[in-house]
Amino acid sequence: MWLAVGGAGVAMVAAMLMVAFAGDEDAGPATGSTVAIGTSAPADPTEPVTEEASPTPTSSPSSSSPAPRRAASPAELVAGLGTTVEGLVQQGQLRPRVGNELGKRLREVEEKIADGETDEAREQLREFAEKLIDLRQDGKISASGYEVLVAGTTQLGQALPDR
Repeated sequence: MWLAVGGAGVAMVAAMLMVAFAGDEDAGPATGSTVAIGTSAPADPTEPVTEEASPTPTSSPSSSSPAPRRAASPAELVAGLGTTVEGLVQQGQLRPRVGNELGKRLREVEEKIADGETDEAREQLREFAEKLIDLRQDGKISASGYEVLVAGTTQLGQALPDR
């Protein structure tokens, strides 16, 4: 029974990743909840940044409105994923060799983003996501580590500009 539940979960994640990486030009911005990984970005990168003026000044100097937050860039999201991978290795949720391989794949994504090669970055990210699925099926990554990396990978896929 657990094998069937696990298989269904992996299939669901794979389907979500495929949708996130489809990159349909005619589609609008991706919607839904996202998770910020290792950044100070808002959870929803499509949310506009707004500043609200207070109608009256407050008398307490410690009361101040927080500064508006901007959406994390794809490069920042890749860096956050890399930091997450390193943390998983340090916590023993991922073997160092596997962590190095994932880090290498993320560096390839980062290089493609820096070169403006969005399609190639999206392809590299899809391969990274497939590797995560394989690692989870083989029991080489913890469930919680897998979930965090999949959420970050999905967020990055949504943040990449359309073709």
